[in-house]
Amino acid sequence: MGITTREATLDELLSDPLMATVLQHARTTPDDVRAMMRDARERLARAASPTDVYQALSDDQQIYR
Repeated sequence: MGITTREATLDELLSDPLMATVLQHARTTPDDVRAMMRDARERLARAASPTDVYQALSDDQQIYR
């Protein structure tokens, strides 16, 4: 196995047997991880202005209550 300079993609990471074991232990599926990443990207995209950042933070706080 050679050393590469690029980072692994999300799909490459999720297909790794060790990652699959960790996800199973956490009762999480690769689809759950993909959905969380998609939601995070959407929140970051909405956070273009300071008002949007405040709204995104408020949305996150509601999730953890």
